[in-house]
Amino acid sequence: MKYEEIRDQITTGSMILCHGTGLISKAIEISGYWTHVGMAVRLPEYDRLLLWESTCISDHQDVMMGKVMKGCMLTSLSARVKDYEGKIAVRILEGWDIPPASVLAAVGEYHGRPYEKYLFDLLGAEFNLFNDGKENITSLFCSELYHQTLQDFGIARKDELSDSFTPSELASYQPEVGRFGDIITLN
Repeated sequence: MKYEEIRDQITTGSMILCHGTGLISKAIEISGYWTHVGMAVRLPEYDRLLLWESTCISDHQDVMMGKVMKGCMLTSLSARVKDYEGKIAVRILEGWDIPPASVLAAVGEYHGRPYEKYLFDLLGAEFNLFNDGKENITSLFCSELYHQTLQDFGIARKDELSDSFTPSELASYQPEVGRFGDIITLN
C-alpha cells in the first residue's frame, strides 16, 4: 500500500517498522526481520505526521531543533518513508486516543537523549542476555524508546522492561490496552 493512501489513518502511537539494508541492520537481523522501530505522532503544532524515534544514523532534521541529529528525535514521517533504503511497514494503534499533552510530556522527557551508549543493553535485547531487572534510560535504542513511551502513555505494562524488546519482538506485540492492527507494508 502507498503511504499517501494510509497516512490519514495512522494514529499517534502507531508502530512504524523498518527493515534496513545497511551493516548495522544486518547485525540486528539476527533477532528477526525488522531492524528499526519508531512511533507515529500527530501534534497540533506541526502540520505533518511525525516519527518519534531513536537512531544512531540520521540524515533528517529534527523538527524541534531544526537540525540533523542522532538519538531521540522527532522527524517528518513522510520524508523518512520517501528516503528510506529498505522496507517500511505500519501497525496502526486502534482503540486508544493519546492526547497531545501526553505526547509532549514524553517528548519533553526523552527528546535529545543519546542513542544507546551501553553495548550490553543492545546485546541484552538482541540475545535476551544480561537482564538484571533494571533499566538505564539515560540513553535509548529504538525499541526501548518506543516501549518506554507506550508505558508513559499507559498502554504497555509497567512491569515489562523496555530495554528487553527488539523491533521484531514489537512487531507482534499487543499492549495492555488498545490493540495494534496487522502489519501493512508500504511501497
